[in-house]
Amino acid sequence: MKLWQFDLADRTQLSKNMEAGLGVPVGGVATTKLHEDDREIVTYSQLDAGATLTSEAPGGIELLVIEGSVTRDGEMLARHDWLRLPEGHRLSVAAGDGGAKIWMKTGHLRFAGAPRV
Repeated sequence: MKLWQFDLADRTQLSKNMEAGLGVPVGGVATTKLHEDDREIVTYSQLDAGATLTSEAPGGIELLVIEGSVTRDGEMLARHDWLRLPEGHRLSVAAGDGGAKIWMKTGHLRFAGAPRV
């Protein structure tokens, strides 16, 4: 866990089946929104082999490879690998031969820092 990862005022807990809400795949990518508030959006995506996931989300991007692998700028990210991109950076990853399952959070890095109490 990262320090100050959560908003001090947000104590809502939830549980959701990530695969239950997946939409129809577009270009080999099926995505569902897990959470959204004023600070962040959290999504889960399944990528078919060779499919590309892109995002230019404001506020930065964090990505966790849950299963499979993706390649970004020639670097492979495998199961349990994590990537953080600061605001202004574009994400483009291509799934490996076995596809990939990705958890992604966007928008929250603009709020990074110690909480004001």
